[in-house]
Amino acid sequence: MEEINPGGVTVENCQQPHRRLSRLVVILVGTVLAATSCGGDDGGSAATTPSPAKSAATGDAGTGTVINVDEKDFTIELSTMELSPGTYTFVTTNNGQTTHALEIEGEGLEEETADLAPGDSAELTVTLEAGEYELYCPVGNHKDMGMKLDITVE
Repeated sequence: MEEINPGGVTVENCQQPHRRLSRLVVILVGTVLAATSCGGDDGGSAATTPSPAKSAATGDAGTGTVINVDEKDFTIELSTMELSPGTYTFVTTNNGQTTHALEIEGEGLEEETADLAPGDSAELTVTLEAGEYELYCPVGNHKDMGMKLDITVE
């Protein structure tokens, strides 16, 4: 008995689009992974685009308790000022009209994000020991214009 195959569709022809789609997905995933792992290191800073994380100060963003940092022209606000020793991920968002960044200094620590254009965000994960720290914007004279905070970790 001869099998009738209207349109000449074969199993091989049906699998062809799926193979192309699979190859495309592999190429796209590889490209995204390569793009997100590129970038220079300026001495240990950990500036990246934040992934979705809990926004509360007690949330967990993988390696540290999340502290949201709101930078505007020319102020810095934290989601909490009550910090105990531990690892924190400062999720900094530039809600201003000019370029900003975040630097954390104190107790032998000095780390900063890359410069952030208006609307951009970055994560900076650091381990804070008990002591005094200064958080400020290192861009131009922004620190002198009021973009600084002193925090005590206890």
